[in-house]
Amino acid sequence: MHSSDTAEITLENVRVPLDNLIGDEGKGFQQQMNQFQNERIYAAAGAIPAMDRAIQTTIEYCSQRKAFGKTILDNQYVHYRLAELQTEVECLRAFASSVC
Repeated sequence: MHSSDTAEITLENVRVPLDNLIGDEGKGFQQQMNQFQNERIYAAAGAIPAMDRAIQTTIEYCSQRKAFGKTILDNQYVHYRLAELQTEVECLRAFASSVC
């Protein structure tokens, strides 16, 4: 994901022809804040495949790596934590599909 620099600009006494007006006059800030919300949701939805891959890679690693005579995945807490992370990803997937 790429981002861009953000900077504050102030425009005073600027005239915009009606043909070039986007949205309602004086509502630009609200319109931009709504746009930011949409961008955040789409960015989160776009990260879901990477989250799935990270969890799957971790599961594969934990099922191969041994400590104290058993695989790391056999550790109840590790198993629980991975399940919890997968549940969070599924919640994000459900939320994103309902709003995107």
